[in-house]
Amino acid sequence: MKEYFLPDKVYTVLKWLALIACPAIATFVGAVFPAWGIPNVDAITLTLNAVGVLIGALIGVSAATSKQVNVQFGADISEDGIFGPKTRAACVNADDKEEQQ
Repeated sequence: MKEYFLPDKVYTVLKWLALIACPAIATFVGAVFPAWGIPNVDAITLTLNAVGVLIGALIGVSAATSKQVNVQFGADISEDGIFGPKTRAACVNADDKEEQQ
């Protein structure tokens, strides 16, 4: 299992911001603000997109610099859509599960 600099919840929120929220807000601003006559729409849209890219780069560095650590109790690692790998540490390993049945 890898140990990340960022806690799992923070990583998940930042990834959501970078992949979903910032681009969606930038698109909304670019489409709606001109209709209302709000100035500097291009600068606002560019800034929102730049923030999304910055967040994505920072969490990418966190993932690239993560350390491999040993897992106790066996771990069930599964992919969870766009949010990446999730680890659920199991209190019993596969052999104990068979004995219990």
